[in-house]
Amino acid sequence: MSISFRKRLKSALRIKHPILKGMLAEFLGTFVLVVFGDGSVAQVVLSKGAAGTFLTINIAWGFAVAMGVWVSGGVSGGHINPAVTLTLCLMGREKWRRLIPYWLAQYIGAFVASACVYGVYIDALNEFDGGTRSIRGTNGTAGIWSTFPQEFLTAKVGLADQILATGLLVCMVLAITDKNNMGAPKSLVPLAVGSVVAVIGMSFGYNCGYAINPARDWGPRMFTALAGWGRGCWMRIIPEMDFCDTEVTIHTLYTKTPSSLSLWFCQQGVILKWALKYDWMYRDSKEGRKSGLPLKI
Repeated sequence: MSISFRKRLKSALRIKHPILKGMLAEFLGTFVLVVFGDGSVAQVVLSKGAAGTFLTINIAWGFAVAMGVWVSGGVSGGHINPAVTLTLCLMGREKWRRLIPYWLAQYIGAFVASACVYGVYIDALNEFDGGTRSIRGTNGTAGIWSTFPQEFLTAKVGLADQILATGLLVCMVLAITDKNNMGAPKSLVPLAVGSVVAVIGMSFGYNCGYAINPARDWGPRMFTALAGWGRGCWMRIIPEMDFCDTEVTIHTLYTKTPSSLSLWFCQQGVILKWALKYDWMYRDSKEGRKSGLPLKI
C-alpha cells in the first residue's frame, strides 16, 4: 500500500464537520463514563460485596468521569453530561446549535455502554438471579445500571436530593474551568471534575444514588426497561436538569459578568419547570405504586 493511498484513505475517513466530531467525542466520553461506572457497580452487586464496596463504587465513578473527560475534552470540551452542555449554552460558552446533537450523542453513548456491561456480565447476572430480572429485593439488579430511591425516601426529598447534587456538580465544574478563578492546570481538569463526582457520591449517594447526569441515568434506564426489567425502571430526568439555570445565575453574578440571556432563560423556565416537577412527582408516585416501587409524596 503506497503512502499516497494511505494519505487519501485517511483523508476520506476523517470526520471534518465540527459538530459531528464533537458528537463522536461526546459519545465516546459518555460511553467510557458509563461502562466503567456501571461495571464497578455490577462487580460489587453480582459478587455480593466480595469484589468491592460502596466506597470503591464512588472512587470508580470519580475516575470514570475523569477518563471520559480525558477521552473527549480535546474535541468537544468533555461535557459527557446534558446538564453541563445546557449550562454552558446558557452561559454562552457553547453554541446552541450543538446542544441537541451533543445530547443525542451522550444518551446513545450511555445506552451502548449499558449494553456492553450487560453482555460482559450476563453469565454472572444469570447466576445471581437465576434469569429472573428484578428491580428490587434480594435479587434486584436494575440498580446496577440506574439509581433508585431508598424505601423510606419521599418523592419530594428525592427531588431535592437530585437538584442539590446536580447543582453542586455544575457549580464546581464552572469554578474549576473558570479562567477568572484560581484555575486548575488543563491536564488536571478531568481529575478535578472526577474528584467532585466522587465526593458527591460519598456525601449524597445514600438517599437515591447520585445520577446527577441525565444521560448516565436515562440511557441505562432505557436499556434496562428494554432488556427485561420492565417499565418499573422509568423514573426521573427533570430534577437533574433543573438546578443548572440557578447555578448559571449564581456563577455569573458571582463573577460579575452576568449574561442577560442566561438570566432571561432562568426567569422564563421557572413556571414550566415547577409544573413539570409536580407532574413528575405525581406520575412517579402513581406508577411507583402500580409497579411496587416505594415512592410516596
